[in-house]
Amino acid sequence: DTDGDGPWSSRLEPPSEIEGSVAGYIWSCLAAPRASLRWEAAHVVRALCTLGHKKVLDHLIMLANGGSADAFYDARLHFYELHARQWLLIGLARAARDRPDLVAPYANFLIKLTFDSEPHVLIREFAKKTILSLLDVGFLESQADDLRERLSVINVSKLPPVESKSYQRFENGKSDNEVDADAGGDEDRFYFGIDIGPYWFAPLGRCFAMSQASIEREALRVMRNDWKLSAGNRWDEDERHRRKIFRDRETWHSHGSYPRVDDLHFYLSYHAMMVVAGKLLETTPVHHDPDDSEDEFHNWLYRHDLTRRDGGWLADRRDPIPLERPAWKDETENDEWRWSLARYDFDRILITPDGRINLWGHWTWNSGHREESIHVASALVS
Repeated sequence: DTDGDGPWSSRLEPPSEIEGSVAGYIWSCLAAPRASLRWEAAHVVRALCTLGHKKVLDHLIMLANGGSADAFYDARLHFYELHARQWLLIGLARAARDRPDLVAPYANFLIKLTFDSEPHVLIREFAKKTILSLLDVGFLESQADDLRERLSVINVSKLPPVESKSYQRFENGKSDNEVDADAGGDEDRFYFGIDIGPYWFAPLGRCFAMSQASIEREALRVMRNDWKLSAGNRWDEDERHRRKIFRDRETWHSHGSYPRVDDLHFYLSYHAMMVVAGKLLETTPVHHDPDDSEDEFHNWLYRHDLTRRDGGWLADRRDPIPLERPAWKDETENDEWRWSLARYDFDRILITPDGRINLWGHWTWNSGHREESIHVASALVS
């Protein structure tokens, strides 16, 4: 009875349809602690739209709306539901650019996340991008003007910006909120780690002229009051750590870098920070340095956006497999090498081993101190 999820119960029963089980498996991967697995799952979400697998998408949206996924994860491990929702939206936002017709049926779900759900700035941002992609190609036409107007103020402060030099925002060493935070005492603390405070919370705080300690206090309130979590300082409160599921140093992160694998402390800290950012936009003005033309909060948000500025993914820039490396890479270096060009060298560049003709390209080979740069152009490609 203590093995696995304990005695059998109806909550462990998988869906009756195979599409529901596939969706449950994808949902659990979207919630995975390992970042590479979440990316793979986001690619699957995009592929489901590309290939038109609407039934699986229907089940995924049902899970994102609070449907039970008990059959697809270990009940003794904290399920990273906010990861799952965020990475589902990352996949949908990208898919909406290619197959808006497959994403449009979930517009109400996206609108609810954008306007009526927890103020998680990244979840809102990806939901907003998805809706805008639908509007741009003519979907949701009956409410287009109203939606665009409402979307224009998502992740924008409700209050006028305040001009202030960044170095003057903490002239007294502590903000007013930090004084209040210090007054709370030590009876309720959460160990955010030595990196989260200065490299994650402090940059957000600077956007609102709030200190690191103030953001920590707000993040703790989200955990305690909104999420009703009692997790604290002990490493063994994370069951994955207790079971030694994590490999050596794979949860390590430093100076604001993302870990390869998220433990419970990082997961809670990360999403609490995103919710705090959304709450502050409602109540606190964003500060702007008059000598800087950039929007500080927008830059902070973009640092965590995970997509290119044009909405694409890094994977969209994948190129064909490089050509086979030249034979000279294994030859002994000498001063005569640069003069050893022969007709064959031009032939091997223009015609690939499988007989195809190279019409355009620019690349460089390096080996030791030697470098060969190639540029191919033709009237067929301009």
